[in-house]
Order: sequence, then structure tokens, then C-alpha cells
Amino acid sequence: MSRGRNQGGLEDFVPIAEYCLIEEGKYSAMCKDAKFENIHAKPRAVIGFEIFPPSKHAGTRLRYYAVVGGPASKYSRAWVTAAGRPPKLGEKMLLDVFKGKVFTVTVETANKGKKDREYSVVRELLAVEAGR
Repeated sequence: MSRGRNQGGLEDFVPIAEYCLIEEGKYSAMCKDAKFENIHAKPRAVIGFEIFPPSKHAGTRLRYYAVVGGPASKYSRAWVTAAGRPPKLGEKMLLDVFKGKVFTVTVETANKGKKDREYSVVRELLAVEAGR
């Protein structure tokens, strides 16, 4: 996987202009974009979410980072949540399974304790609320 390469039908990866910090908790968020990228020499899925109303943070864009690996990897668990089933034998776990779906997500603070470097990330995809 090369840096910035899109796979699975989500071609319009929108960079986040700046990191933001919102309260930790559960939110409804829609998948807006996704790509595979090498970060710290490990392949990762980087999935962009937008917080949904009625949250006061509606419209805020956050990222979900997941190491891509075996069946117990963070990406595999997220893919199963998005697909609503485990992958079929030989099936590629592409990013398009996330596209357009609204998820219940957990938002947490990254770099906690480093005041000038704290920012919010989607830490976990809990369930699909709506979408194809």
C-alpha cells in the first residue's frame, strides 16, 4: 500500500485543515472519505467522519486510524461492524463498505496531557445507525 492511495471506491479524500478538540463521548458520525496509508511504517486505514446533528459539534470532521492486519486487527473489527458480517472466504475488505453510513462512534482525545498537541479522533466504531 502506498501513501495516499485510495481503494474501494472512496476517491475524494478530504484533508482536515486543522486538528480540533471536542468532548470525549459517543456521537453519530457519517463516513465521508477513506484511504489506506503507511503511517510509522505500518499500513493503516484512515477514515474521515463528520459528526451529525443534533450534537453541538455537528459538521466537525474527525479521523479514525486503524492498523490493517489479520482478522483481529482494528481495521478488521471495524470492517465487520460496517458490513454487518464477517468477510467471505477470499473477499477483499475494501473501504467502500464504510461509504455513506452513519455510525455510533466513540471520540477520544489523542496525545492526552500534551496541552498544545491534543486533538480528537474517532477511537471506535460501535454500530451502524443508517446507510447502505
